[in-house]
Amino acid sequence: LTEIAHILSKLENITTILDVGCGEGYYSRKIKELFQVDIVAFDISKDAISIASKRDGSKSIKWFVGDLGNMPIRDHSVDCILDIFTPANYLEFNRVLTDSGYIVKVIPGKKHLMEFRNIAKEHLKNQEYFNENVINYFKKQYSVIYQKRVSEAYEMPLEDIKIFADMTPLFFHVDKAEIDFKKLKTLTIDAEIFVGSL
Repeated sequence: LTEIAHILSKLENITTILDVGCGEGYYSRKIKELFQVDIVAFDISKDAISIASKRDGSKSIKWFVGDLGNMPIRDHSVDCILDIFTPANYLEFNRVLTDSGYIVKVIPGKKHLMEFRNIAKEHLKNQEYFNENVINYFKKQYSVIYQKRVSEAYEMPLEDIKIFADMTPLFFHVDKAEIDFKKLKTLTIDAEIFVGSL
């Protein structure tokens, strides 16, 4: 979040931000606390949007259930798109971005949640993560004006580790009851952050 806030503080003429695949709204809420901007945020999960809306004490963020394939957003009405650990639909992104708009794309790094990969090796189809194709495709779509890798291991209680396990696509087709999460004390957040412009 610190790096994303730093990036947003440097971008010019940002009045409207679209947070795609916002989940339970953590980033939208924190950004709204820091910046005087209009934020629209959506996720495909009704439950996630319900939670996001309830946690939004300011009630100043527009939350909705939506799909990346057909975003109910006016053409050229968004100054900045936040795409944080979420798939992308660049055709739709380009449609809603203003001509001077930006996209902030956060892509998992190779060490992202490596502790999960280590304890669940035998349950995972892909034991390693490679992000080169995602990065190269982003670079074909946008002029990259900023790029940075951030990585840090965080100590977490078991309850938070289990919340991460429920959210990550890594375990979408895995029976998590077979994994001993009690062995974990830390999780590594490793990300490549890109800012692109049209």
